[in-house]
Amino acid sequence: MHDGRGMNMRKTVANWKVAVAAIIASALLFSCCPISQNPLSDRGKAIFDKRLQGVWRVVADDFSQGVIHVGKTEGDLTKVISIENKEDGDFKIAVYVMYPTAAGSKQYMNIVVDEASRGIPSEVTGYMFAQYDYNEVSNTLSFSIMSMQPIAQAIASKKLKGVIKYNHSSSRASDDAETVNEGKADSIQCVTITDTGDNILKFIAETDPQVLFANKVTLERMR
Repeated sequence: MHDGRGMNMRKTVANWKVAVAAIIASALLFSCCPISQNPLSDRGKAIFDKRLQGVWRVVADDFSQGVIHVGKTEGDLTKVISIENKEDGDFKIAVYVMYPTAAGSKQYMNIVVDEASRGIPSEVTGYMFAQYDYNEVSNTLSFSIMSMQPIAQAIASKKLKGVIKYNHSSSRASDDAETVNEGKADSIQCVTITDTGDNILKFIAETDPQVLFANKVTLERMR
């Protein structure tokens, strides 16, 4: 017979790992092949969103497995430090830099992929994108990382310029790319958008957010 609390604890651990992956660690997954070569907006014009400053934890059933610290760094960029408690008693610290882009009533985050500095970006190798929303009433913050599958489909159908790298073959630019169907999706190694920030924003505006930003994670402020 399963213990209910144990199941909740395992669920919470899973929630935390999903949250860290969705907000931060996804950048590592695509570090060799970032999801976009260009940001949604100019990094030099970044404006720090003061609403995000503070310490956040994943909304969980009965305990928190880790915390995320958000603050400002050089150039009005947003610096994020995550501290994950591991099952062996050790902990893992990761540092990332990002900055927001506003498009109408929507807010997006450009997550800078820079393996070298882990602080103030220098040799930027690409960007991950997330949609985020701060709820003033509940004092919660939701993040949704852009999904790879609809991006691959957009590149294959030439709605976006980019490259799809498959596990079983060499890279194919969008001019050559075949339509990516459900069966072929599992063979994709990584997807890189080479289009402009304006065109990416246009694509985002025309795409169902429930599909493009499918995995939402909610954080609540600790202080």
